Amino acid sequence: MTPAVAGRRAACPDGTGVARRAMADDKKNPRETPSMPLMGRPAFAMPLAQVHDAVPPWVAASADALDQGVHTNTSARPTDVLPRLAEAGYLGLGIPRAAGGQGGDITDALAAVVALATQSLTVAFVYWAQRGSLEIVASSPQAQAREARLPALLSGARAGAPGLSNAMKSLGGLEPMRVQASRDDGGWRLDGRVPWTTNARPAGFSVMLGATRPDGGVAVFAVDGPSTGLRAEPQGHLIGLRGSHTAALALQAVAANAHAVLHEDLASALPAFRPAFIGLQCGLSLGLASACIAAARAAGPLAGAVAQGLDACERELGSLYDELLAGLRSGAYATGPAALFRVRIALAYQVRQAAWLELQAGGSRAYQEVNGTGFARRWREAAFIPIITPTLAQLESQLAALR
Repeated sequence: MTPAVAGRRAACPDGTGVARRAMADDKKNPRETPSMPLMGRPAFAMPLAQVHDAVPPWVAASADALDQGVHTNTSARPTDVLPRLAEAGYLGLGIPRAAGGQGGDITDALAAVVALATQSLTVAFVYWAQRGSLEIVASSPQAQAREARLPALLSGARAGAPGLSNAMKSLGGLEPMRVQASRDDGGWRLDGRVPWTTNARPAGFSVMLGATRPDGGVAVFAVDGPSTGLRAEPQGHLIGLRGSHTAALALQAVAANAHAVLHEDLASALPAFRPAFIGLQCGLSLGLASACIAAARAAGPLAGAVAQGLDACERELGSLYDELLAGLRSGAYATGPAALFRVRIALAYQVRQAAWLELQAGGSRAYQEVNGTGFARRWREAAFIPIITPTLAQLESQLAALR
């Protein structure tokens, strides 16, 4: 059975969680392509065995090693993740065929994020970074900028590294801009520092960063690395997700031509790519929370309060997922981002609750260093969810400002 067919046939709930409704839309040709990964149903809405069938086996086999940034005989190397995702057909999901993608819409990519996150947040995070970068580029009004970068990002030949953390926090008044752009010989010179970006693969990446123009506005640039003046400084002290090529970037007199400008003004460009950017982040929470719930149910007989908590968590995940789908499909989040912010915040709290319930279900066994359940990794992964840009603190501040 192909992953796409498995997604269409799954219709009843089991230990993975919400599992209430089929999402397959047979009118979309990409879902009929046998080589595609899971499409049309979120991972948490499928029986666990079918989720594992839908996602390439190397994802689960590599989860712990990639979390710690190491390589074993049975795991993928961190440098293998993006090429393997490309080979499996993930990168073009939801990108129009006319732009070189596989068609469908953003909910196809969302289903893939959820599926991957049930087994490895590191792999799902790398996929989110690539797919989020594709949204930033694909939404650019500059045709030459799109044409210059989309093919390499879609094929996985170049990694997409979202580096908008500082710029988005600056727009929210949380910190000053740290990259400046100045005119230089018909192009641009970039100087400063990007404190946090993901998917900065040594073999080659394109970072999407915000930089202050001479007039005070913030533009979005795409800068290829490694390159002269651009230095990646790996974040070697992370407690998890070490295989995600997360790094800080130092920029000194980095040259960027006119086609490196994807969006002249970040604030006005946000409605074009923010719904997909944050919406796909929600998939990380949905997948991870579902994995915690599945592990809790597999731990054995459950106390009444724990079982009730798991049921409540599943119901809330399902409700939030329905709300997320409706907002993404209708386009409402482009003009009403507050509703998307609330979904993202609520899902982060559900991840915390699901991880807490998994710990209670496993008891002292979960706290043992070697137990084979993956609990310690998921606990670290859950700690990461609130600090993905835009962070929960940033989102809550923006919601307060909108009231």
